[in-house]
Amino acid sequence: MADSSKRSNKWRSSDEDGDEDDHDGQNDNLLRLVDEKHPEASSFAQLLKAVFLPDGYPDSVSADYASYQRWDTLQAFCSSINGSLATLAVLKGVGVGDETATATAAAVSWMLRDGVGMLGRIFFAWQKGPALDANAKRWRLVADIFNDLAMFVELLSPLVGEWFLAFACLGSVLRSIVGVAGGATRAAITQHQARRNNHGDVSAKDGSQETLVNLAALLVSLWLLPALGSDHPTLVWLLFCSFTSLHLFANYRGVRATVFDTFNRERLFIVASDYMQRPSAATTLTPRLTAEQERFLLFREPLTIDLGAQLKSCSAASQELFQHGAQLAHPFILYSENSTTARILLSDAASNSDQICSFAAAYFQLAIDPSRPGPAHTKALRDALRSRNSARIQLESVRLAQTMLESAARAGWDLSRSALMPSEWRWTTSVTPKRG
Repeated sequence: MADSSKRSNKWRSSDEDGDEDDHDGQNDNLLRLVDEKHPEASSFAQLLKAVFLPDGYPDSVSADYASYQRWDTLQAFCSSINGSLATLAVLKGVGVGDETATATAAAVSWMLRDGVGMLGRIFFAWQKGPALDANAKRWRLVADIFNDLAMFVELLSPLVGEWFLAFACLGSVLRSIVGVAGGATRAAITQHQARRNNHGDVSAKDGSQETLVNLAALLVSLWLLPALGSDHPTLVWLLFCSFTSLHLFANYRGVRATVFDTFNRERLFIVASDYMQRPSAATTLTPRLTAEQERFLLFREPLTIDLGAQLKSCSAASQELFQHGAQLAHPFILYSENSTTARILLSDAASNSDQICSFAAAYFQLAIDPSRPGPAHTKALRDALRSRNSARIQLESVRLAQTMLESAARAGWDLSRSALMPSEWRWTTSVTPKRG
């Protein structure tokens, strides 16, 4: 119990880049001083910690938790203020304060706006649902950009006359996208932050923090909106632009501060590309160093890798599967279609780590140029590529991928989970593939 109590009194802070500074000694002295001179302040601080931070903080959450939540708090405040300005504009548009407007017309406009937004929510979830987990950082940032765009459209809506309903519906559609993308990506970030299977607690305390921020923003809005009234449109737009700029900046810094330790396609491309140029096979990029290289919105896959391809999409691999299925060393088959495209056939026995291994192996097959010199740990694969023997190429590329993943695990990567977005096609044999 003594050790547990000591750990609970530790805290870590992160700078803007997410680097951790250990202040345990200073913090212990500070807590001791507070306990001796201001016991009531210490009790209040512990109460705030219990109310707004996950149980066991900071050991129960990821190292980037404090940094992300700091920026998330700032962006939530800015978004809430902008939301109040946008709501005021929409209410004016539907006729609040206008003696010639009827309650029925206002209600119909509001219901049409909400109905279009509901349809937009369903359509977006259908089209982009699988990508929200795999590219949580990108869609978190996209969601907030759309959020600001929705409020911009709503601020414009009372100024466009007969086009008000169209603008209001467009704003509602954008908000529906924000709701789906923001909620799904927040769940992915919460899953990353929770380190003791405490997803519920982390999510609940995040909700409490956001509620407190929204309450503070509400108090500011109660003072701000009556002061603005309808006589200061220029000031409204000035405030909106200022809070929007701060909102987008805070969101970017929050996403940049988040360090995922699981592979999606972009992170695996970054790590594999770096690994095949490293002089030593014993090390890889850490999750933090990889996070510094992520591009979010601007990322485009350098190569096409079809993970979970259909058998009929690559006839050569299909023949190999049925002719040599019992001798397969791994629950997947790699097939390089050309110099930029590879297909991966997955067995129903393929685990997440198998998927990561196969994806990395396919990348090495496509990215390594056998005509150029390279590090010693890539020599066997370069020789295999020159031989053009498909079985040998698969063997050596998988060996290289396995060596990289062993180093990746030591560097802090979690190989038990992945976000590589495989398709659902799997092949099955009566013989369980042997794992290498």
